[in-house]
Amino acid sequence: MKCCSIWSEDAKKDLENDMYFSSKAKDLSNVMRVDTAHQVTKRIGALARNFVSEHFTTEDYVATYSGSF
Repeated sequence: MKCCSIWSEDAKKDLENDMYFSSKAKDLSNVMRVDTAHQVTKRIGALARNFVSEHFTTEDYVATYSGSF
């Protein structure tokens, strides 16, 4: 994963180790690894798709986007 140039060196090292927390933090209860973040993202995406498919009909799509083409 690429690191932004404004991040601290410690943050870059943590990101290279696939950790989204500060290695200097004493409370490790909020540790989130990349695989966990990926699973959460997949679940949220599935929920969003289900919501859109149930509540956003073809008529809504045409009414919303017909003027943008």
